[in-house]
Amino acid sequence: MALFGLSTVSVLLGDDPFKGMCAACFGLFLGMVGTDNTSGFDRFTFGNLHLVDGLNMVVLLTGLYAIPPALVMAEKAIKTGLAKELASLKRTTSMFKNWVKFVHVWIRTAIVGIIIGILPGAAGSISAFVSYNQAKSVAKNPENFGKGDPLGVAGAECGNGADNAAAMIPALTLGIPGSGVAAVILGGLLVHGLRPGAQLFRDNPDVVYGFMLQMLLTAILLIFFGSLMATRIFGQVLKLPRVLLAPLIVSMTVVGVYTINNSTFDLYVMLVLGFIGYVMDRLKYPTAPVVLGLVLGPMAEQQFRLAMIISHGNF
Repeated sequence: MALFGLSTVSVLLGDDPFKGMCAACFGLFLGMVGTDNTSGFDRFTFGNLHLVDGLNMVVLLTGLYAIPPALVMAEKAIKTGLAKELASLKRTTSMFKNWVKFVHVWIRTAIVGIIIGILPGAAGSISAFVSYNQAKSVAKNPENFGKGDPLGVAGAECGNGADNAAAMIPALTLGIPGSGVAAVILGGLLVHGLRPGAQLFRDNPDVVYGFMLQMLLTAILLIFFGSLMATRIFGQVLKLPRVLLAPLIVSMTVVGVYTINNSTFDLYVMLVLGFIGYVMDRLKYPTAPVVLGLVLGPMAEQQFRLAMIISHGNF
């Protein structure tokens, strides 16, 4: 699964394969930071205890994807005011009007998300990137991806949403969570003395089918509340002048990253990665391969080294 995910880097390389491969290798390097799971030695920690557990995925994603756009906004510093018509929250178009062009993307990426979610330990960020790649590979205008094409957003979000429910399959049957959400739910079950497996479905069907009904109800509500609230309320934030939006984004990311571990070191990591992401953006280096390398690199390395130990070094 890790090799399959890494092979999708070829779709994320952008217009310059060399720059894309450099970004992917940078992500693989970031994935090596921390304690080696096989030998137990620290790698690239430079004696800093904060790096022993590696780089936090949320901190890295925030630094690479939230800080660079804020810096670009601050650089342009558009100081125009907000027009009266832009401040209106009236919905001008029906939320069902543009659904037709997204249906085929939703179907394909939902299948991808479900398959990846079923695989033990493979859900999470992988499904979003693989779904994005799948949507890009069949798009009529793939050159628009990475520039705000709604088909790319729809594909990534649909795949990411589909794997949440599918990740519960290995969690409830094998006790192997496929995502962070499934791990939290599995932990809650174990605290209450509920063991995953066939006996869970037999002895506690109300709990199992309660999860199923809850996820189905959530998906239905998301159609209406997600569309109405996101477009009519939250989407209006993007209409603010950039000179106000840039510090708002930075302040929110600082608060959010700090609350993860209550650590100022995470803030430094976020700002450094944000500056690196800004430089990569100015030099036209894609950032998606960095994340894919960070997620899948440690997984591929660990399984490869485990295979080498089992085979006594015989390739």
